[in-house]
Amino acid sequence: MIFQSCFQSNAIYFDTSTQELKSCNNKGIVRIYISNDSTNENYKIEWKSEDNNFLKAVKINAIPEQYIISSGWQNKKVNNKQFKLSPNSYYTIERTQGDASSFGIKIKTDSIGLVEKTNKSNCD
Repeated sequence: MIFQSCFQSNAIYFDTSTQELKSCNNKGIVRIYISNDSTNENYKIEWKSEDNNFLKAVKINAIPEQYIISSGWQNKKVNNKQFKLSPNSYYTIERTQGDASSFGIKIKTDSIGLVEKTNKSNCD
């Protein structure tokens, strides 16, 4: 039972209707990694605000300014307003924070870079 509760603490899902990554519990999202499954495109999105009211939902095509986005192994800063997923691509999104196991989901983007499919569309 303890293993399950730890595993679930980083659980997330993607709501394609709102284009939001959502937490499956009352903990806000502090850090996620997004990796294109076919290219070397990868991002780290991490809370940077002094305010610790972490968001429980993050709109993937409008990352709030409370987060800092970096790209690649050099951690090059990406402007939040310019961040966009590549069209017609498959991605892995992984949430890591605290002592709990990381939790990952898969998404697929359409021809304009919006998420059209996910392997995890709810917390069940």
